[in-house]
Amino acid sequence: MNYGSASRPEERSIKASKGHGGSLPSEHNMVPSTLAILASTLIALSPISAKLLRSLPELSTTSYDFIIIGGGTAGSVLANRLTEDGRHTVLVVEAGVDNEGILNAEVPFFAPRQFNTLVDWNYTTVPQSGANGRTMGAARGFALGGSSTLNFMGWTRGSNDVWDNFARLANDDGWSWNSVEKYYLRTSKLVPPQDGRDITGEADPSAHGDGPLNITLTPSPIKVNFAIEDVAKESSGQFAYNLDYNSGNTIGIGWIQFTIGGGIRNSAATGYLQPVINRPNLDVVINTRAVKIMSSSPSIDYPELLMDVVQLASDPNGPKVNVTAMKEIILSAGSLNTPQLLLLSGIGPKEDLKALGIPVVLDSPAVGANLTEHPTVSVSYTVNANDTFDDVLRNPDLQDELLAQWQQNKTGLFASAAGAAMFGIWKLPEGSKDPSSGPKSGNILIGISNGFNGGQPPATGNYISVLTAVVSPTSRGSLKLASSDPFEMPLIDYALYSTDFDINAHVEAIKMTQQFFSLPQFEGLVQDPFGDIVNATTDEAKAKYVRENVNLFAHPCSSASMGPGGVVDSALKVKGVKGLRVVDASIFPQIPEVLPQGLVYIAAERAADLIKGDLK
Repeated sequence: MNYGSASRPEERSIKASKGHGGSLPSEHNMVPSTLAILASTLIALSPISAKLLRSLPELSTTSYDFIIIGGGTAGSVLANRLTEDGRHTVLVVEAGVDNEGILNAEVPFFAPRQFNTLVDWNYTTVPQSGANGRTMGAARGFALGGSSTLNFMGWTRGSNDVWDNFARLANDDGWSWNSVEKYYLRTSKLVPPQDGRDITGEADPSAHGDGPLNITLTPSPIKVNFAIEDVAKESSGQFAYNLDYNSGNTIGIGWIQFTIGGGIRNSAATGYLQPVINRPNLDVVINTRAVKIMSSSPSIDYPELLMDVVQLASDPNGPKVNVTAMKEIILSAGSLNTPQLLLLSGIGPKEDLKALGIPVVLDSPAVGANLTEHPTVSVSYTVNANDTFDDVLRNPDLQDELLAQWQQNKTGLFASAAGAAMFGIWKLPEGSKDPSSGPKSGNILIGISNGFNGGQPPATGNYISVLTAVVSPTSRGSLKLASSDPFEMPLIDYALYSTDFDINAHVEAIKMTQQFFSLPQFEGLVQDPFGDIVNATTDEAKAKYVRENVNLFAHPCSSASMGPGGVVDSALKVKGVKGLRVVDASIFPQIPEVLPQGLVYIAAERAADLIKGDLK
């Protein structure tokens, strides 16, 4: 059970690339052939929007005011906001596919089934020494909406401390919470679950706005969820109840909020892009990659080189098309593809570029550096209850019944985000090192899913799964090019557990989770952990278990960070050149101690205002 997009821990080939990755088993290991057939049918019947260009040859003009590279979370927001007054033309370039009509991208419960499919880049890390040399799948969205189309829909905006820390690190109060709150309120609104379940006391409506994204809670809570809520309301400190972690303080335990509305996944594509796709000043081209950013006048001695041309291609051997941005190029390709494209364009560490034969346009050592991820480990617990979703995973007929229910009225278990329900963020014990943003931000995250996580459940029994993550990691990785070929997968190194803090924090996360479920209120309900973790009775044994089972939350951040020493300034302009801006999670100066998608929406809303301000 994961809340952002997450990938499975098994070994994968380093050479795997988009369209050539090995097959990963579904997280829920669902077997219904009916569903697969229906998914294919829906893809085939997907409507073709008038302004959606499905291939590069359909592009009829090669000059726009703005070119947005990446039709993902940030890119969709920017496409909406920069075209709303009708005065400027915008081209969105998306490497992936259309998001419409893909069943797994619409049914919230099917989120785990999307990894290593047509909507995933299917990236793989280099061997991680902190994880016993394993490579890991690094899931990223390969469709309109980007990773908001692929992830587990968890919604957090970050504590006030996160944003105030961004402002401090960027040396710009415009990134403080007081400054960005209006952008958060602009993104989303709280709605009840599709089945009308009363969520009074499970979220705070005053902490939410009135934007295009719908935010809701699980429609299918179980007995254990309410027991956790009751225990939290009786507790203080770390285990205390948090009515709404989007109210500014993320510490405590509460209900997870999701980008789901009407029982259907909401994404940047459904909320921001599709409603405006027919604006006459907006073109969106899919199945097309930006392979290089360059200058139309490289020989002119500007104080800073103007980057105003994007080179596009559909495949490695096909023709390349140059498109010119009359005002600005906005790079919103995400924390892996953004630094990759900067490096391919000659912007990065000069020695690395020279080694690959790439002409150096700008020596920028921070490009691809500081790459950070949230490491995760999931543990299942046996529970004395019969309302978990385990029987659904065991019974294809029941799956088909639930799908029919979802198709009819978008209710039931399949309207929930893979059965996830509860959420907590904790500080490490008093006296521990604390690299988090502040007292309202945590070091570790737990998430509770209402069934067995990690494939087909055992033949009998009921389970909950508890994901633990280190959300204030101090390990810093990197992204580098494997070659000068834009179609070759980059070298992704998260350097997991390269600091003692991170591995020790994850051991503490396991211990705190066990401490929580050992409280007397859970006696007779939550029973023993399942699997090898039972035998990990010492810190050393727990550390070994963590290294053997660590996974990625798929929350890459900070690989083109803003601030002194970073890649971009506080206005998100690439330092050292003109006409190029970065807007995605790569600009965060530090990985946020929450699920990052909400922060990307906020940053994109602010970036749109910054860009508009430069036009005045």
